[in-house]
Amino acid sequence: MFTEKGIFPIGDGLLDVDAERFNGLLVSHDINEIYEVEQTPFARGKFAAVRRAIHKNTGSHFAAKFLKRRRRAQSSDIEIKHEIAVLILCEGEENIVNLNAVHETRSDTALLLELATGGELQTILDNEECLTEAQARHCMREVLKALKFLHDRSIAHLDLKPQNILLAGERIEDGFKLCDFGISRYEPLSLLTDIWSVGVLTYVLLSGFSPFGGNTKQETFLNISQCALTFPDNLFCGVSPVAIDFIRRSLRIKPNDRMSAAGCLEHVWLKDESSMDRQIPGAGHHPAGSNGLDEFATVVATLTLFPDAPTTPKVIRKAPTGESMDRPPR
Repeated sequence: MFTEKGIFPIGDGLLDVDAERFNGLLVSHDINEIYEVEQTPFARGKFAAVRRAIHKNTGSHFAAKFLKRRRRAQSSDIEIKHEIAVLILCEGEENIVNLNAVHETRSDTALLLELATGGELQTILDNEECLTEAQARHCMREVLKALKFLHDRSIAHLDLKPQNILLAGERIEDGFKLCDFGISRYEPLSLLTDIWSVGVLTYVLLSGFSPFGGNTKQETFLNISQCALTFPDNLFCGVSPVAIDFIRRSLRIKPNDRMSAAGCLEHVWLKDESSMDRQIPGAGHHPAGSNGLDEFATVVATLTLFPDAPTTPKVIRKAPTGESMDRPPR
């Protein structure tokens, strides 16, 4: 039973906020009376735009996420309230952006969020292509702490990708914060959907390429459904066996075969600082075509097994299978 005061489930995986809790966040004044809101968004989605907002009295900086209250000619207030409810549940978690206030107009709801000054992880990938293994491990620890917090409350994020992982400061070492809970769900069929995205994200951070990217959408989906997972030497020659084992254990077709968020944090790659030099029995030595999975891995799965996989992440470059692409040693 859901016990958080003022937050309650309403079906279809959505949460709602009672009037008392919501009014405690709602500010009656126009947002432009309190903040200098930049006109140009620094992030944009189909139904949302995020702008920097500077408090006129204190000079404090926030991220103002403007959400359209009508989408496809229908009210979206239920979906917006769900996102607010999830953010309320995450109050105080250091690896998730904090919600400070809510402003409403006839057309928009603005969420005043903590500003992560380092920007999106995607920007680093665009500029650097990939991270060092030490940086990737630090990132995945932070992300999985946020996921464990959510999963302990039966919430699946369902949109884990570099655009939704923010740097807390200018350096990777300053930490990361998870954001954007617009398609998150309470008590989904499996919280382990997020773990598939964990595996994809780790692969991308270490290589700069998608593990399943094909020349067409159909080829990409086939690679996903077959879990056609490879680790080309020219991309992974400097990556430790335990990191590859972590990816393999995350990218299992059957959700129940994947690690939990807590299990990921207990994996030797994230838990042991000396793990990058450690061998895992059997890791990296699977028979050709098996990818360490049972025979069902070669059977085409239905899309419902991977509701998030085709859109995760933005990086969709196909991993080369030959040796034509050289990479400097790590």
